[in-house]
Amino acid sequence: MGDLDFSIEIHHGGKFFDSGQRLEYLGGMVVEDLYFEVDEWSLQEIVSQLKQLGYKGFARVWYKEPGMDLKSGLRELKSDGDAMRMARSLVSNSSKHCEVYVVDGARESKGIKITSTDADYVPEEGEDSADDDGLPEKSFLVGCRPIIGMDRCHLKGDHGQQLLVAVGRDPNDNYFSIAVAAVEADTKDSWGWFLEMLLNDIGESKKWVFMSDQQKGLMQIFQEALPTMEHRLCLRHLYANCKKAYGGGTVLRDLILSIAKATYVEEWERRMNQLKEVNRDCYDKLFALDPKLWTKSHFIFLAKSDMLMNNISKAFNGRILETRDKPILTMFE
Repeated sequence: MGDLDFSIEIHHGGKFFDSGQRLEYLGGMVVEDLYFEVDEWSLQEIVSQLKQLGYKGFARVWYKEPGMDLKSGLRELKSDGDAMRMARSLVSNSSKHCEVYVVDGARESKGIKITSTDADYVPEEGEDSADDDGLPEKSFLVGCRPIIGMDRCHLKGDHGQQLLVAVGRDPNDNYFSIAVAAVEADTKDSWGWFLEMLLNDIGESKKWVFMSDQQKGLMQIFQEALPTMEHRLCLRHLYANCKKAYGGGTVLRDLILSIAKATYVEEWERRMNQLKEVNRDCYDKLFALDPKLWTKSHFIFLAKSDMLMNNISKAFNGRILETRDKPILTMFE
Protein backbone atom coordinates (compact mmCIF):
# COMPACT_ATOMS: atom_id res chain seq x y z
CA MET A 1 0.00 0.00 0.00
CA GLY A 2 1.41 3.37 -1.06
CA ASP A 3 1.84 6.46 1.09
CA LEU A 4 -1.42 7.94 -0.23
CA ASP A 5 -3.45 4.70 -0.20
CA PHE A 6 -5.85 3.56 2.50
CA SER A 7 -8.54 0.95 3.04
CA ILE A 8 -11.96 0.88 4.67
CA GLU A 9 -14.53 -1.69 5.70
CA ILE A 10 -18.22 -0.81 5.53
CA HIS A 11 -20.57 -2.00 8.29
CA HIS A 12 -24.11 -1.80 6.95
CA GLY A 13 -27.62 -3.07 7.57
CA GLY A 14 -27.37 -2.68 11.34
CA LYS A 15 -28.31 -0.19 14.02
CA PHE A 16 -26.54 1.57 16.85
CA PHE A 17 -27.32 0.47 20.39
CA ASP A 18 -26.12 2.62 23.29
CA SER A 19 -26.11 0.89 26.67
CA GLY A 20 -24.90 4.03 28.41
CA GLN A 21 -21.38 2.77 29.01
CA ARG A 22 -20.76 1.38 25.56
CA LEU A 23 -21.94 2.01 22.00
CA GLU A 24 -22.39 -0.99 19.70
CA TYR A 25 -23.44 -1.54 16.09
CA LEU A 26 -25.72 -4.57 16.02
CA GLY A 27 -27.26 -6.78 13.37
CA GLY A 28 -25.24 -5.66 10.38
CA MET A 29 -22.94 -7.08 7.73
CA VAL A 30 -19.44 -6.08 6.68
CA VAL A 31 -17.85 -5.35 3.31
CA GLU A 32 -14.11 -5.68 3.86
CA ASP A 33 -10.92 -4.57 2.10
CA LEU A 34 -12.04 -1.64 -0.03
CA TYR A 35 -8.91 0.21 -1.21
CA PHE A 36 -8.71 3.84 -2.33
CA GLU A 37 -6.19 6.54 -3.22
CA VAL A 38 -6.44 10.01 -1.71
CA ASP A 39 -6.30 11.69 -5.14
CA GLU A 40 -9.30 9.69 -6.36
CA TRP A 41 -11.28 9.76 -3.11
CA SER A 42 -14.56 11.60 -2.47
CA LEU A 43 -17.83 11.03 -0.67
CA GLN A 44 -19.24 9.72 -3.95
CA GLU A 45 -17.07 6.59 -3.58
CA ILE A 46 -19.07 5.61 -0.48
CA VAL A 47 -22.35 6.58 -2.18
CA SER A 48 -21.49 4.25 -5.07
CA GLN A 49 -20.79 1.39 -2.67
CA LEU A 50 -24.07 1.99 -0.85
CA LYS A 51 -26.02 1.96 -4.12
CA GLN A 52 -24.50 -1.43 -4.90
CA LEU A 53 -25.58 -2.64 -1.47
CA GLY A 54 -29.18 -1.64 -2.19
CA TYR A 55 -29.45 1.63 -0.26
CA LYS A 56 -31.98 4.11 -1.64
CA GLY A 57 -33.10 7.55 -0.59
CA PHE A 58 -30.82 8.63 2.25
CA ALA A 59 -28.23 7.08 4.55
CA ARG A 60 -26.26 8.39 7.50
CA VAL A 61 -22.57 7.50 7.41
CA TRP A 62 -19.82 7.71 10.03
CA TYR A 63 -16.22 6.60 10.17
CA LYS A 64 -14.41 5.60 13.35
CA GLU A 65 -11.07 7.17 14.19
CA PRO A 66 -8.41 4.41 14.33
CA GLY A 67 -7.59 3.36 17.88
CA MET A 68 -10.77 4.83 19.39
CA ASP A 69 -14.00 3.16 20.48
CA LEU A 70 -17.38 3.78 18.88
CA LYS A 71 -18.67 6.07 21.61
CA SER A 72 -15.85 8.58 21.33
CA GLY A 73 -14.42 7.94 17.86
CA LEU A 74 -17.36 8.35 15.47
CA ARG A 75 -17.17 11.18 12.94
CA GLU A 76 -20.10 11.78 10.59
CA LEU A 77 -19.50 12.11 6.86
CA LYS A 78 -21.76 14.78 5.35
CA SER A 79 -19.67 16.33 2.60
CA ASP A 80 -16.57 15.90 0.45
CA GLY A 81 -14.74 18.06 2.99
CA ASP A 82 -15.51 15.51 5.71
CA ALA A 83 -14.41 12.70 3.40
CA MET A 84 -11.09 14.41 2.63
CA ARG A 85 -10.41 15.06 6.31
CA MET A 86 -11.00 11.36 6.90
CA ALA A 87 -8.61 10.37 4.08
CA ARG A 88 -5.83 12.71 5.23
CA SER A 89 -6.19 11.39 8.77
CA LEU A 90 -5.93 7.78 7.58
CA VAL A 91 -2.86 8.17 5.36
CA SER A 92 -1.03 9.80 8.27
CA ASN A 93 -1.95 6.86 10.53
CA SER A 94 0.23 3.76 10.60
CA SER A 95 -2.71 1.39 10.04
CA LYS A 96 -4.12 3.32 7.03
CA HIS A 97 -7.45 1.61 7.69
CA CYS A 98 -10.77 2.51 9.30
CA GLU A 99 -14.29 1.24 9.81
CA VAL A 100 -17.28 2.97 8.20
CA TYR A 101 -20.78 2.59 9.69
CA VAL A 102 -24.06 3.12 7.85
CA VAL A 103 -27.60 3.61 9.16
CA ASP A 104 -30.49 3.84 6.70
CA GLY A 105 -32.06 7.30 6.91
CA ALA A 106 -34.65 6.96 4.13
CA ARG A 107 -37.71 7.37 6.33
CA GLU A 108 -36.49 10.64 7.86
CA SER A 109 -34.63 11.93 4.79
CA LYS A 110 -31.49 12.25 6.92
CA GLY A 111 -27.86 11.92 5.90
CA ILE A 112 -26.30 11.84 2.45
CA LYS A 113 -28.57 11.34 -0.54
CA ILE A 114 -28.40 7.99 -2.34
CA THR A 115 -29.85 8.45 -5.83
CA SER A 116 -32.34 5.68 -6.54
CA THR A 117 -33.12 4.34 -10.02
CA ASP A 118 -36.52 3.21 -8.73
CA ALA A 119 -38.98 6.12 -9.00
CA ASP A 120 -41.64 4.18 -7.07
CA TYR A 121 -39.42 3.33 -4.10
CA VAL A 122 -41.22 3.50 -0.75
CA PRO A 123 -39.29 2.91 2.51
CA GLU A 124 -40.40 -0.13 4.46
CA GLU A 125 -41.15 -0.44 8.15
CA GLY A 126 -38.06 -0.67 10.32
CA GLU A 127 -35.73 1.22 8.02
CA ASP A 128 -35.15 3.97 10.56
CA SER A 129 -32.37 3.78 13.13
CA ALA A 130 -32.47 2.22 16.58
CA ASP A 131 -32.81 5.52 18.40
CA ASP A 132 -34.24 8.93 17.51
CA ASP A 133 -31.24 10.00 15.45
CA GLY A 134 -29.24 6.83 14.82
CA LEU A 135 -26.38 8.55 16.70
CA PRO A 136 -24.78 8.39 20.10
CA GLU A 137 -26.61 10.27 22.85
CA LYS A 138 -25.97 13.74 21.51
CA SER A 139 -25.23 14.78 17.95
CA PHE A 140 -22.66 17.34 19.07
CA LEU A 141 -20.41 14.48 20.25
CA VAL A 142 -19.49 13.76 16.65
CA GLY A 143 -20.13 17.16 15.11
CA CYS A 144 -18.75 19.86 17.40
CA ARG A 145 -15.40 20.92 18.77
CA PRO A 146 -14.68 19.59 22.29
CA ILE A 147 -14.93 23.05 23.88
CA ILE A 148 -17.91 24.07 26.03
CA GLY A 149 -18.78 27.57 27.19
CA MET A 150 -20.41 27.82 30.64
CA ASP A 151 -22.45 30.82 31.73
CA ARG A 152 -25.48 31.90 33.71
CA CYS A 153 -28.14 34.57 33.33
CA HIS A 154 -30.96 35.89 35.49
CA LEU A 155 -34.54 34.89 34.76
CA LYS A 156 -36.93 37.81 34.78
CA GLY A 157 -40.03 36.19 36.25
CA ASP A 158 -41.33 36.36 39.80
CA HIS A 159 -39.49 33.17 40.79
CA GLY A 160 -36.10 34.93 40.77
CA GLN A 161 -34.09 31.94 39.58
CA GLN A 162 -31.04 31.77 37.34
CA LEU A 163 -30.44 29.82 34.16
CA LEU A 164 -27.21 27.82 33.82
CA VAL A 165 -26.18 27.13 30.22
CA ALA A 166 -23.64 24.96 28.42
CA VAL A 167 -22.93 25.92 24.81
CA GLY A 168 -20.68 24.19 22.29
CA ARG A 169 -19.00 25.32 19.08
CA ASP A 170 -19.72 23.61 15.77
CA PRO A 171 -17.27 23.17 12.85
CA ASN A 172 -18.52 26.45 11.32
CA ASP A 173 -17.68 28.32 14.56
CA ASN A 174 -21.37 28.89 15.34
CA TYR A 175 -22.77 28.20 18.80
CA PHE A 176 -24.52 24.89 19.56
CA SER A 177 -26.72 24.80 22.65
CA ILE A 178 -26.07 21.68 24.73
CA ALA A 179 -27.83 21.98 28.08
CA VAL A 180 -29.74 24.46 30.23
CA ALA A 181 -31.05 24.26 33.79
CA ALA A 182 -33.02 26.61 36.02
CA VAL A 183 -31.57 26.80 39.54
CA GLU A 184 -32.27 28.83 42.66
CA ALA A 185 -28.93 30.66 42.65
CA ASP A 186 -25.45 30.78 41.13
CA THR A 187 -23.74 28.65 43.82
CA LYS A 188 -21.10 25.97 44.09
CA ASP A 189 -23.76 23.30 44.69
CA SER A 190 -25.78 24.42 41.65
CA TRP A 191 -22.77 24.35 39.36
CA GLY A 192 -21.60 21.04 40.78
CA TRP A 193 -24.96 19.42 40.10
CA PHE A 194 -25.17 20.94 36.60
CA LEU A 195 -21.70 19.77 35.59
CA GLU A 196 -22.31 16.31 37.04
CA MET A 197 -25.49 15.91 34.97
CA LEU A 198 -23.75 17.27 31.87
CA LEU A 199 -20.79 14.90 32.14
CA ASN A 200 -23.08 11.96 32.83
CA ASP A 201 -24.79 12.76 29.55
CA ILE A 202 -21.82 13.49 27.28
CA GLY A 203 -19.29 11.20 28.98
CA GLU A 204 -15.75 11.87 30.11
CA SER A 205 -13.89 9.81 27.50
CA LYS A 206 -13.19 12.95 25.44
CA LYS A 207 -10.79 15.63 26.62
CA TRP A 208 -13.36 18.37 27.18
CA VAL A 209 -12.26 22.00 27.53
CA PHE A 210 -14.53 24.37 29.47
CA MET A 211 -14.55 28.16 29.28
CA SER A 212 -16.26 30.47 31.75
CA ASP A 213 -16.13 33.74 33.62
CA GLN A 214 -14.65 33.79 37.11
CA GLN A 215 -17.87 32.83 38.90
CA LYS A 216 -16.85 31.91 42.41
CA GLY A 217 -18.92 28.73 42.69
CA LEU A 218 -17.88 27.44 39.27
CA MET A 219 -14.20 28.14 39.90
CA GLN A 220 -14.39 26.14 43.12
CA ILE A 221 -15.92 23.16 41.29
CA PHE A 222 -13.13 23.08 38.70
CA GLN A 223 -10.44 23.44 41.37
CA GLU A 224 -11.84 20.93 43.87
CA ALA A 225 -14.13 18.44 42.11
CA LEU A 226 -12.83 18.49 38.51
CA PRO A 227 -9.12 19.29 38.74
CA THR A 228 -8.27 17.12 35.70
CA MET A 229 -10.66 18.99 33.39
CA GLU A 230 -9.13 21.63 31.14
CA HIS A 231 -10.56 25.05 32.03
CA ARG A 232 -10.17 28.48 30.42
CA LEU A 233 -11.18 31.95 31.55
CA CYS A 234 -12.96 34.43 29.31
CA LEU A 235 -10.46 37.18 28.45
CA ARG A 236 -13.17 39.85 28.29
CA HIS A 237 -14.06 39.36 31.95
CA LEU A 238 -10.45 38.89 33.00
CA TYR A 239 -9.59 42.28 31.52
CA ALA A 240 -12.74 43.83 33.06
CA ASN A 241 -11.54 42.71 36.50
CA CYS A 242 -8.08 44.19 35.87
CA LYS A 243 -9.59 47.44 34.62
CA LYS A 244 -11.77 47.71 37.71
CA ALA A 245 -8.85 47.08 40.05
CA TYR A 246 -5.97 48.87 38.31
CA GLY A 247 -7.53 51.28 35.84
CA GLY A 248 -8.00 50.82 32.12
CA GLY A 249 -6.70 52.62 29.08
CA THR A 250 -5.74 51.41 25.65
CA VAL A 251 -2.13 50.66 26.63
CA LEU A 252 -3.07 48.21 29.36
CA ARG A 253 -5.91 46.73 27.31
CA ASP A 254 -3.79 46.15 24.22
CA LEU A 255 -0.93 44.73 26.27
CA ILE A 256 -3.16 42.20 28.07
CA LEU A 257 -4.69 41.22 24.74
CA SER A 258 -1.27 40.72 23.17
CA ILE A 259 -0.19 38.53 26.10
CA ALA A 260 -3.28 36.35 25.73
CA LYS A 261 -2.78 36.09 21.96
CA ALA A 262 0.89 35.09 22.22
CA THR A 263 1.25 31.71 20.53
CA TYR A 264 4.57 30.60 22.01
CA VAL A 265 6.00 30.77 25.52
CA GLU A 266 8.92 33.11 24.75
CA GLU A 267 6.54 35.71 23.34
CA TRP A 268 4.29 35.34 26.38
CA GLU A 269 7.26 35.95 28.71
CA ARG A 270 8.40 38.99 26.73
CA ARG A 271 4.94 40.55 26.81
CA MET A 272 4.56 39.81 30.52
CA ASN A 273 7.82 41.66 31.21
CA GLN A 274 6.42 44.64 29.32
CA LEU A 275 3.32 44.51 31.53
CA LYS A 276 5.54 44.46 34.64
CA GLU A 277 7.04 47.78 33.57
CA VAL A 278 3.64 49.34 32.85
CA ASN A 279 1.63 48.09 35.86
CA ARG A 280 3.29 45.91 38.47
CA ASP A 281 0.08 45.15 40.39
CA CYS A 282 -1.68 43.94 37.28
CA TYR A 283 1.37 41.87 36.38
CA ASP A 284 1.35 40.21 39.81
CA LYS A 285 -2.33 39.34 39.47
CA LEU A 286 -1.97 37.77 36.02
CA PHE A 287 1.32 36.06 36.80
CA ALA A 288 -0.38 34.33 39.74
CA LEU A 289 -2.94 32.80 37.34
CA ASP A 290 -2.13 29.52 35.64
CA PRO A 291 -1.34 30.60 32.02
CA LYS A 292 -3.28 27.56 30.76
CA LEU A 293 -6.40 29.43 31.87
CA TRP A 294 -6.06 32.44 29.60
CA THR A 295 -3.23 32.49 27.05
CA LYS A 296 -2.88 30.71 23.70
CA SER A 297 0.77 29.84 24.28
CA HIS A 298 -0.25 27.37 26.97
CA PHE A 299 -3.54 26.03 25.55
CA ILE A 300 -3.74 22.33 24.72
CA PHE A 301 -4.42 21.55 21.05
CA LEU A 302 -7.14 18.96 21.70
CA ALA A 303 -9.87 21.62 21.91
CA LYS A 304 -9.47 22.38 18.17
CA SER A 305 -10.17 25.99 19.14
CA ASP A 306 -8.03 28.86 20.41
CA MET A 307 -10.91 31.15 21.31
CA LEU A 308 -10.15 33.59 24.13
CA MET A 309 -13.63 34.92 24.89
CA ASN A 310 -16.80 33.13 25.88
CA ASN A 311 -18.83 34.78 23.14
CA ILE A 312 -20.74 31.59 22.27
CA SER A 313 -22.46 31.62 25.67
CA LYS A 314 -23.18 35.35 25.48
CA ALA A 315 -24.66 34.92 22.00
CA PHE A 316 -26.96 32.17 23.27
CA ASN A 317 -28.03 34.25 26.28
CA GLY A 318 -28.86 37.13 23.96
CA ARG A 319 -30.85 34.84 21.72
CA ILE A 320 -33.15 33.72 24.56
CA LEU A 321 -33.58 37.22 26.01
CA GLU A 322 -37.28 37.46 25.13
CA THR A 323 -38.15 34.10 26.68
CA ARG A 324 -36.45 34.67 30.03
CA ASP A 325 -39.48 36.44 31.54
CA LYS A 326 -41.89 33.59 30.79
CA PRO A 327 -43.07 30.84 33.20
CA ILE A 328 -40.62 27.94 33.53
CA LEU A 329 -42.45 25.39 31.36
CA THR A 330 -43.27 27.92 28.64
CA MET A 331 -39.68 29.16 28.65
CA PHE A 332 -38.21 25.69 28.15
CA GLU A 333 -40.70 24.86 25.41
